[in-house]
Amino acid sequence: LFKHYFKRTPMDYLNYYRITQAIKLLEETELKVLEVAMEVGFDNISYFISTFKHYVGITPSKYRSQGKAN
Repeated sequence: LFKHYFKRTPMDYLNYYRITQAIKLLEETELKVLEVAMEVGFDNISYFISTFKHYVGITPSKYRSQGKAN
């Protein structure tokens, strides 16, 4: 039922939401990548980085350094 309405699995929806929040934090704060991961609900930095890369196409550090943040 969830997938029917949202076109995503519940886990995919949750991860997508977390990554959109992480993008905001990367753009609006000076938090370290680990701090951003923890703030949005990831307790494993490797999983956060791979999930971020899955949705955004680059790592959080690269996202920030490429000037997409700030």
